[in-house]
Amino acid sequence: MDDKVIKCFQMLGLPYDASINDVETAYQRLRKDIQNGSLPWEKSKEILWAYDYVLNFLKNNSHEEAPQQTANETMIGHSSGAVNPGVSGNRPNPSVTPNITKEPSRGTRAPLFVSAILIILFLCIALFYFGRPLFRINSVTQNDLDTASIVRKIKPSIVILRVGNLGTGSGFVVDKEGYIVTNAHVMKEKTATATFSDGFETEVNLVMLDEERDFALVKAATNREYAFLTLGDSTKCSEGDTVIAAGAPLSLEFSFTKGIIRSTKRSLPFLQAHLIQTDAAINPGNSGGPLVNTQGEVVGVNFFKVLKFEKLAVEGIGFAIAINDVKAHIEKKQQMSDVELTQAMAREMKIIEEVSQAPLTEEIKKMKEQAIEEQWERERRRRELNEKVEVVNKDLQEQKQRIEKRLQEEADQHRRRSQETAEARNKALNECLQRATNQYQGSWNEYCKKYNQQDNCSLPYNAASLLQQRLGQWRDECIRLYPQ
Repeated sequence: MDDKVIKCFQMLGLPYDASINDVETAYQRLRKDIQNGSLPWEKSKEILWAYDYVLNFLKNNSHEEAPQQTANETMIGHSSGAVNPGVSGNRPNPSVTPNITKEPSRGTRAPLFVSAILIILFLCIALFYFGRPLFRINSVTQNDLDTASIVRKIKPSIVILRVGNLGTGSGFVVDKEGYIVTNAHVMKEKTATATFSDGFETEVNLVMLDEERDFALVKAATNREYAFLTLGDSTKCSEGDTVIAAGAPLSLEFSFTKGIIRSTKRSLPFLQAHLIQTDAAINPGNSGGPLVNTQGEVVGVNFFKVLKFEKLAVEGIGFAIAINDVKAHIEKKQQMSDVELTQAMAREMKIIEEVSQAPLTEEIKKMKEQAIEEQWERERRRRELNEKVEVVNKDLQEQKQRIEKRLQEEADQHRRRSQETAEARNKALNECLQRATNQYQGSWNEYCKKYNQQDNCSLPYNAASLLQQRLGQWRDECIRLYPQ
């Protein structure tokens, strides 16, 4: 047993005297680990190679013992009978030699092994090129919450803001100290009253206001530990993502609506911030409330919705300010002076007047045209991707066919060479055995002449035994020269 065989037995976890059935059982056990991907690719290749090598070794060894046993049985049978070689039943018969035209198992197994490796490589390539979007989707959604869980998670951090007698808006807490985010157009005064979902009320004071992003930061006057929301990453939002809008639309406190993101690339000329378009219902009173994703993270601040377009009623076109555009304000929590707040509020009122007096028809038209252009661009990219996929699939199919054809040709050549080699050895062995038989017969007749008898005479036991021993040696030499 050479070192390779010993190493293969160790790789399969088998003793050195294991049978073919033991090898098959061990391979089936390891094959499950290979199929479920718990073993590295290199380890899987080594196990497949070890299984093939050990199986071929055991089969070849059991095959080599048969000719020796057959030859011995033939010699014993001849010596135990009558010493007269003239009887046909006692002559050595070359036909008892084993037929070696059977193909080695290695020849038939090798192409299958190589084909299995190629199929695995083909599947890996396909997964690499076409499976990455699927893996990305799974990784993004594996921590998603159901709608009821999201509402329960964010509701304690939602507030309803009442600014004197000027109206109602929404907001959300962003840290445990009671800092609250809302829209600038909600804070028409420097103070307001915040109501929480558990009924708790407190006065809030304006900390800072950014009219260019319609952003306002206020702080609760009451010291307590507040439940707050986690800020998400609006740059990771994609068209089709599920979102929930929270607030107090039409004074209906703590209302929640659900929809999807329609676009992440909207903008308006009077606003220095990116807008997220959604079909989650946003109505007056929702302004300043959070737009959250399926992990309960804030990705936008509810801003406004389109009610009419060219005298037509519009539904499902709402906008939120991307949270990344105001994160810096939230993190700094910079307190503006009273004068700065007054000036910022005046600029905000001016913007509101200008926007309310100028129709947004042209801006809505631009948004519509932009949406159409984006749709055409997505369709163009989809067609390009499909064409690339078809080209890759065609190339892979052609490459696979070429490889399979080449492997089949190599397998056929190997099979023919193995068959020719086996036939040549079988022929040489038969000829050698026949020569041994003829030499034995000639020696027998020479002994007959010494005893002045005719050919094929009956010899004394000692002489006959000696010739039988020589015949066995000659036959053993033939088997040694031409092993099967």
